[in-house]
Amino acid sequence: MKDIPEDKAEAPKEPSRLASRNLVTCESSAQCDQYWVLAVAYAKANATTAIQTLGTNILITAPRRRATT
Repeated sequence: MKDIPEDKAEAPKEPSRLASRNLVTCESSAQCDQYWVLAVAYAKANATTAIQTLGTNILITAPRRRATT
């Protein structure tokens, strides 16, 4: 039989940071609600296309139109 080391329980690691810079974590449900209101306001003010879907946890804008030549 081969000498296989026993599995050792690893100490919990701190959650890794996601690579995406546009993700936000909330400390509470109230804070998430506030962030959502701000995000919707930002999208409405800055989107270059119309909002197609707006729901409790989703906001989708229309795809950009291709320029016609």
